[in-house]
Amino acid sequence: MPGARSRRAGRSSSAKSDLQFIILPSVLLFIAACLLPAYQMVEIKSQEPDTLSGLTCLLFGWAGFFMRQIAWLANVLLGVAWLAIRVRSYVTAICMLLIGTLIACHAFTFLGNVVWADEAAARRLRAVAFGVGLYLWLASFLVPLFPLIWRVKYGDSNREQPSRISG
Repeated sequence: MPGARSRRAGRSSSAKSDLQFIILPSVLLFIAACLLPAYQMVEIKSQEPDTLSGLTCLLFGWAGFFMRQIAWLANVLLGVAWLAIRVRSYVTAICMLLIGTLIACHAFTFLGNVVWADEAAARRLRAVAFGVGLYLWLASFLVPLFPLIWRVKYGDSNREQPSRISG
């Protein structure tokens, strides 16, 4: 059936565009956020500057629950949104990204908090400024939102439009 084959080909090219134009920029921003400093820190005793990388925030952010910091949960919602985009559930992805962005904004309340830099709590750091990694992490939530909202509002460009019959 030539018609069915062309529909499948259209669907697979649309799935590729989902990956290339919606998920990929978000993933690249997320990776860049992990590689760059998320916070500028200062050691409390010596006042030496230090940084807290995005990767450190990703790996140990779950411990923020003990400091009433919930921003790390946004990573879970971002992953769910990426999966929802992959299965073309765009409304679910939009909801996950919006809720994730709101939760991620809780990271701005971390400024001024003190964290232990070692297991003996001998070296403590205070967050004094935001790093570029934090902003890239937030961008990884916002960048996919615009094409997703466009797809939901205006539909898939590869989908055939029904013909109108005037009577």
